[in-house]
Amino acid sequence: MRAAVVVLVAAGLLCAACGEQREVASHPVGHVPAQDPIPARDPLPAEIRLSGGGVLTAAAPKATAIVYDAALAPPGASVQVTAESGSVFAVTTATVSGFLPGRTYGAHLHVDPCGKKPAAAGPHFRRPGDAGHSHSGAGHGPGAKTGHSDPGAGHGHDGAGASAATEFWLDFTTDANGAATATSRQDWAFTPAHRPRSLVVHAEPTTTSGPDAGAAGARVACVTLVPS
Repeated sequence: MRAAVVVLVAAGLLCAACGEQREVASHPVGHVPAQDPIPARDPLPAEIRLSGGGVLTAAAPKATAIVYDAALAPPGASVQVTAESGSVFAVTTATVSGFLPGRTYGAHLHVDPCGKKPAAAGPHFRRPGDAGHSHSGAGHGPGAKTGHSDPGAGHGHDGAGASAATEFWLDFTTDANGAATATSRQDWAFTPAHRPRSLVVHAEPTTTSGPDAGAAGARVACVTLVPS
């Protein structure tokens, strides 16, 4: 009889313990258990790739590699350009062939695509926030383009803010075969709304300081850049 009582007491304690465990694990109706917060993810890096080029041809409605001065970029001359941007820096490389041998040319990224006239590419492409105050021959009133423009292209000129840190300068000196490669890297990036549309080759080396900083003479050739 005593043994039976002990068994019953033990069974009762065990059931009580089970009840306590169920009570701890249960939640009121409608209650959602707290969850660990999902860690925030870093934004994906911006990535923009542009390219353009080919053998230079006379200006035409759909031409994207145009020669304006065949004396400085003879028939058969070509330009290839790549421009790539991550989230914090951008790199541009230009490779030319068939130009005059042993000669230095200026070259810069510009804000607009190439066109029939040398002025179509607009002013130099600049770092965001460094648009400058020059114009593209249309005056300084509302709607006038900002940036840096070239005296040799028939534009007004203001070198304020122009430098190798705020613009992409890709001057090159050709070898005995008229070939060269130039690369420019900046610690700032393109964005979909702020990216270059062309590379222009100029007749002279880029002026690096003073009120004419950024000037490089007449526009010899132009390559339109498109996403690639």
